[in-house]
Amino acid sequence: MRLFALAALIPALIFLSCSSAPYYQSRTSPPGYAQDREIPEGMGRVTFGRPPTAKHGVFSLDLSIDGVKAAVIDDGQYASLLVEMGEHDIKVASTIAGASVPKLSFSRRITVVERKDVYIEFVKPGTFSLDFSSLFSIQSDSRLNYGLMSKVPPIYAALYNDGTRALVGEAIRSPFAQPPAQSQLAAQAQAPASGTPAQVPKGSSVLAGNVIAVVIGNRDYERGTSADTFAQNDARAFREALEKSFGIDEKDIWQTENAGLADLISLFGGSGSYKMSRVYRAASLRDTPTDLIVYYSGHGAPATSGQNKGEGYLVPVDADLQDIQDTGYAIGTLMANVEAMKADGVIDRSWLSFDACFSGQGGDGSFLVKNVSGLAVQPLAPSSYPKDGIVMFASSGEEFASWYPEKEHGLFTYFLLKGLSGEADTDGNGSISPVELGSYLRKWVPRYANGLNAQEQTPQVIENGEMEGFLSLGK
Repeated sequence: MRLFALAALIPALIFLSCSSAPYYQSRTSPPGYAQDREIPEGMGRVTFGRPPTAKHGVFSLDLSIDGVKAAVIDDGQYASLLVEMGEHDIKVASTIAGASVPKLSFSRRITVVERKDVYIEFVKPGTFSLDFSSLFSIQSDSRLNYGLMSKVPPIYAALYNDGTRALVGEAIRSPFAQPPAQSQLAAQAQAPASGTPAQVPKGSSVLAGNVIAVVIGNRDYERGTSADTFAQNDARAFREALEKSFGIDEKDIWQTENAGLADLISLFGGSGSYKMSRVYRAASLRDTPTDLIVYYSGHGAPATSGQNKGEGYLVPVDADLQDIQDTGYAIGTLMANVEAMKADGVIDRSWLSFDACFSGQGGDGSFLVKNVSGLAVQPLAPSSYPKDGIVMFASSGEEFASWYPEKEHGLFTYFLLKGLSGEADTDGNGSISPVELGSYLRKWVPRYANGLNAQEQTPQVIENGEMEGFLSLGK
């Protein structure tokens, strides 16, 4: 994550002059929105473009139409979408990387003509003006060479005057047809009103026979730490998926909400005391080694000083973020204890998932400690991962794990559950491999993190050992 001081805001707009750049010397028209189709009857096309100047990649440009965020672009990118003919209110905003609110913006009303183009282009990167709108051209002719720019998908393929929207990849309806009953953001995301992701199919799996699943949702924090708004929704939906998709008996699922440090130590043990843990004691009573699932949704944070600086911690609800080394639960301790249980022959395979980031930020980009600046430290990855296991993290490095407010879930959990419901089974063999699930998450989560809040979020799926058939969806 790149940090940008407010004092640098005005100098950042005094860009390198590009008056002779080749992307101003051509009138190359862009292709259509996603499938390069012709503009249909009753619609016009709005193209949002930005030349590759390389000097101002510190901020993204957002385009909203009639109050709906329609596209987000960076240097050298453009997006185009279909808009119903007529008048529309647009807003263009620049958002500094790492910030949660726009720094500069302007609004304008445009007229979209049937089967005609409107170009909204950032054309004056070498000029500074207090009037942000003066840096843009809004007209029916292009001024940029789109052949030298990369196309990115818009958030929506089409917007209509009645407020409905078409998704990228959907058929574009006639503007005079009956509007769809419900618009959506995610191309494959149909969520019931409860906020739970797509209904999971009933099934069974190799996990169903001998497994312990620990599901934790930490929402309500103490000591001035911001709430993790959707953590308990995440945990409850994940439990439902374990029961329905994987056929795991409810008695084998241990769900905890608002876990404190004592709760986490009781479940997994402290450093070097794994045999005292509830997981170890329960697993050791079984006839054969048991599989272990751990799911955590809540805050994570890095140690900011000392010999453990940068080490990631799960944040118990009673933790003090200023003393996370003593009041948090180290990811490294959890990994080491699970590996030790495997070495003792009580745990077989494992699947650990964390819808948390370790940058010290919440799902909305705000810092975890209220009224306190960010924790300026680079989070470190664990030194090792348990053998014969899968480990999943919602984000990488200094990225934060976004929320998906419309669906009332963490963004990672939302697509994790959709993937596990069968959408990640790309070869259709009834079993989701870690490779398939990783590809699915890395396809959808970054795209929607960018569309929702113009931030990067790259999930990690780490497979250590042979896990073929572990995430079976066999009926």
